[in-house]
Amino acid sequence: MSTLAVDAIQDTTGNTAMTIDSSGRVLTPARPAFRASHGSTLIAGGNIMIFTDVTSGGNFNIGNHYSTVTGRFTVPIAGVYQFSITGLYTHNSGTATFKGYWRKNATNQGVAYEYQNSALNNSYDTIGTSTVLINCAVGDLIDLWNETGAGSMHISSIQTKLCGHLIG
Repeated sequence: MSTLAVDAIQDTTGNTAMTIDSSGRVLTPARPAFRASHGSTLIAGGNIMIFTDVTSGGNFNIGNHYSTVTGRFTVPIAGVYQFSITGLYTHNSGTATFKGYWRKNATNQGVAYEYQNSALNNSYDTIGTSTVLINCAVGDLIDLWNETGAGSMHISSIQTKLCGHLIG
């Protein structure tokens, strides 16, 4: 049996790609990941939910693969990714149903949120979390699509976060 005893592995340009501490914990500082939030705003139906802040309040964008302009994550390396949204959001309309989807290359990957109770409209009683695993190829585009039938979806700035990262 061979033993490899190193505390860091670097890429060809000298950047640390992986570290292993004395307890055996492995860190991969260049692993694609992001956490984004947005100022309190309305998102009209038929649009991508765009979270514009990846720099304050603990937000980050490792690798800069999430676009705060388009609201899309561009997959840099093939693998399984986990995406999630958590927080406070509601529908600002008299109609009851509103729905959002996780999408890969504009194709539905699963429902992120759906409400069919008009008593929840214009209230902040709609706290939720959604997580999805998506098998991705290089260049795939991942987004969160707001398919509200009428009116807009309101997201609260501090409480609502959109996140994603490469699992492997």
